Amino acid sequence: MVLDNWKVYMAKIDGFSTLVRINMTAKEQGWANEFPLCVVLTLQVLAKEENGFPTEPELARLETIEQAILPVIDKHGKLAVSLLSQEGTQDLIMFTDKPTELSSAVDKKLISLDIPEAEFQLGSPDGDDQWAWYDFVYPKD
Repeated sequence: MVLDNWKVYMAKIDGFSTLVRINMTAKEQGWANEFPLCVVLTLQVLAKEENGFPTEPELARLETIEQAILPVIDKHGKLAVSLLSQEGTQDLIMFTDKPTELSSAVDKKLISLDIPEAEFQLGSPDGDDQWAWYDFVYPKD
């Protein structure tokens, strides 16, 4: 799902072609101050085409999962970036002021959707600049 203020483009990240979806106005809207901490959900792509990207049914499965967890994310923070990589993963990069609560709520929702724990990872990046991923994938042109 792409909203009006989102941009979609292809980029190379860690040597893999990656479909990037980014909310272009997240920082302008003050999210960095309101939601300074990052939580990353990595979903495994279970069925891939030869090019490494998901098959149509797998893409539909990933979109269904994303739609199901968006209300949970919105209750505890914001989704700012989605990365779908040829490497076989989809990363949803979320920002919050309560990472433990957001992680716990997303984890519970995924389990309620019968997503096995082996098919996803939740974590937070190290470092002081939690918005570094957003800045890294923000289009330069």
